[in-house]
Amino acid sequence: MSMTQRPIINEVAPLDSDELADDVRRGLTRTPKRLPSKYFYDARGSQLFEQICAQPEYYLTRTELAIMREHVGEIAARLGPDAGIWQWQWGQDPTPA
Repeated sequence: MSMTQRPIINEVAPLDSDELADDVRRGLTRTPKRLPSKYFYDARGSQLFEQICAQPEYYLTRTELAIMREHVGEIAARLGPDAGIWQWQWGQDPTPA
């Protein structure tokens, strides 16, 4: 590293132990089991993941969105009025759409 480069320092917010315990309890009693991705990425890791997803070589997210846009009417018709749809965000928990 040159003298002009600054090291990357990951700043991680302190975990709320009650929230963590609740998330783990809820996630591991579900079927299928899951844990929120917020426990796998610190702030810098999330930024890097978002940058990776924006690269031309990383076509997965763009392809999924294009499929959804093209077939949203057909998908909605087949699922019916009582179905819920989740909007996945890069590196984040899903949020209801």
